[in-house]
Amino acid sequence: MRAIIKCKMSTYQYDRQLFNAHCQAFLANNCIEGSDLGRFAAIRQDHRANFIACLFWRVLADQAVHNHFPEQHPAFEHVTSYPKMSGGLAAGYPDHILAGADRSVGPVERGEVSLADLQQAVASAMTLMCAEYHVISLLHQTPTFPNFRHALENDTHVLRWANDPNPILRFTHAALAAALAQYA
Repeated sequence: MRAIIKCKMSTYQYDRQLFNAHCQAFLANNCIEGSDLGRFAAIRQDHRANFIACLFWRVLADQAVHNHFPEQHPAFEHVTSYPKMSGGLAAGYPDHILAGADRSVGPVERGEVSLADLQQAVASAMTLMCAEYHVISLLHQTPTFPNFRHALENDTHVLRWANDPNPILRFTHAALAAALAQYA
C-alpha cells in the first residue's frame, strides 16, 4: 500500500491554475449588494488562503490604478481583465477581503482560514502582484512600475495598515513594502 502525499500548491501555481475558476464560483455567490453571507463557502478549505490573497492583490492593484491613474485605468482594465466586484465583500476597499468591512471580523476571525496560512499566501501574493504589474507596465500603456509603487507606498488606505489593530493588515503592509522594495 502506497501512502498518498498531498503537496500544498504555491500561491503562484494556484493563481495560474485555479484562481479564475474559483473566482467565478465566488462571484456567483457573493455579488449581491451588501451580502457577506457564505463568503468563501464555494472555495475548498485547502485553497482559501491562496484564493483570498490572489483576490486581494487584484483588487489592490485595480484600486491603485483606478484611484491614482484614472486616465490610464481603462487600458489597465482591458489588459488585465481582473474580476469586478459590484458590492458586497470587496467593493471599494481591498482590506475588506482580509479584515472585513469593520476591520475586525475577517476570514481569520470567522475561522475560514488560519492566520499562518493567510500570512504565507499574502506574502507570496504581494511578490506576485509586483512581478505581474512590472511586466504589464513594460508591455502596455499603463502607469510605469515606479509610479505604481509610489502610489501604493503613499495610498492612505495602505498607510493605515501599518498601525492597524488587525494583525493580517499589519502583516500585509510589511509584506507589500518588502515586495515593492524588490523592484526599487
